[in-house]
Amino acid sequence: MKDIETREDVELLIKEFYIKILQNKDLGRFFAEAVKNWDHHQARFVDYWESMIFFNGKYPDSPLKGHIEVDKRFDNGFEPAHFELWFKIFEENVDKHFKGEKAKLAKDGAKRMAENIYKKMFIGRKPEPLVFG
Repeated sequence: MKDIETREDVELLIKEFYIKILQNKDLGRFFAEAVKNWDHHQARFVDYWESMIFFNGKYPDSPLKGHIEVDKRFDNGFEPAHFELWFKIFEENVDKHFKGEKAKLAKDGAKRMAENIYKKMFIGRKPEPLVFG
């Protein structure tokens, strides 16, 4: 089994990953609602992961804002289990196709991304004020 070496490898990884995400009953609804133009977003997803794996700067933005917006559309519907499942599917998909330093970097990056977005998303939620009496 080879390592992740090219943009085409990243495209394969991301295309299969999001097919699995969309088919997943717990995660698919978030992505189906949030992403209307899959061709455009898939290219951005590939740019993001290509930047994460090869450090080429093709994706200069942060994915945090978009995730927070989707969470708000679903009345703060993201839960910790969603992030764990997302990572599990990502990790399994990498392991299905690739092995090596870049594959490990992709999985480590996905884990950090899930942890960071989760932490920042929940810190940013504003709980309803308590009402006494």
